[in-house]
Amino acid sequence: MIEFDLINYLKADSTLDSLLGSSSSNSKITPATPRLEPTAPYVTYLWGVGDQTDEHLDEDRIQLNVISDNMEEAKNIRNRIKVLLDKLDSIQETTFNTSSSDYCIYYCRFDGGFALFDEDRQNHQLTMFYIVKYSRKTKER
Repeated sequence: MIEFDLINYLKADSTLDSLLGSSSSNSKITPATPRLEPTAPYVTYLWGVGDQTDEHLDEDRIQLNVISDNMEEAKNIRNRIKVLLDKLDSIQETTFNTSSSDYCIYYCRFDGGFALFDEDRQNHQLTMFYIVKYSRKTKER
């Protein structure tokens, strides 16, 4: 599925991995409702299924939440994610380099976000929204 391809793309980045302090057993990039809340910093994601924009492209929205005890650390993680996702939009057509991927991304654009401080947990949350347009690979590609 496209969301797994995109999340695996983020997980594969060694710089983001280092910023998050990830390990092979804990990537620190989890669905928005993790069973166990990871230790900060970490990233959660929520994939919103959208509409088919035309006969060939689907459009979805992804919400990424960077959670950290430190605002500077959260900004550094957010900035790395933005670099990675903006890179997808600068390429005419992104085909994930995995044999299991059935999708091509044609459009990946930042669509706003916000920052908040969680008083109960005493941490910062930076939220970003991205619009992703994609299609299934066809045999002739």
